[in-house]
Amino acid sequence: MRILVDVDGVCCKMEETYLKLVYQATGKMFSHEQVTEHDYFKCLHLTTEEYNKARDLLFQPGVVRGFESIAGVYEGIAKIESLGHEIVFVTSPYKNHPTWAHEREQWIHERWPDRIIISTKAKYMVAGDVLIEDKASNIEKWVEHCRDRKWHNGLGIGLLYDQPWNQGMLKGGLGVRRVFNWNDIVFEISRLIQ
Repeated sequence: MRILVDVDGVCCKMEETYLKLVYQATGKMFSHEQVTEHDYFKCLHLTTEEYNKARDLLFQPGVVRGFESIAGVYEGIAKIESLGHEIVFVTSPYKNHPTWAHEREQWIHERWPDRIIISTKAKYMVAGDVLIEDKASNIEKWVEHCRDRKWHNGLGIGLLYDQPWNQGMLKGGLGVRRVFNWNDIVFEISRLIQ
């Protein structure tokens, strides 16, 4: 099977870096649990000046390559590949960030050389059997598109990686499951091949 894997919020802790940059720019400290929307800066109720200061720090070269990995991601991807599945990273570029796409590709290739990377805002257009994603709207649109296009018999499976910003956002329905860690992801993918 082809397993599509989002990067930010699934493989790396982008929000942790954001929170450190917000603290550096504003002196305001926030926890991971306070990031309750996918638009991190909006949910933190930053002023325009605070947002701009934090954004300027985020846009510095090298920041994206410094994102920390999520626990279990290396073992999870290795296990999925050992089961004979293809991993394709599908990531959205950060709007107007001058080095995001290049640094994201470097971040991935430093950890998983020679993997396919697709950088797009239109993840629903990428064919696969499973999409692992932290943004509920991306998963729901992808699953619906799989069914409309009859890809893989119209049964694409979306695995929503649990994060504070996707609580209560999943409409549910056939083909979408919530996962809480990489062990859950491996378990769900293993179930699909039984």
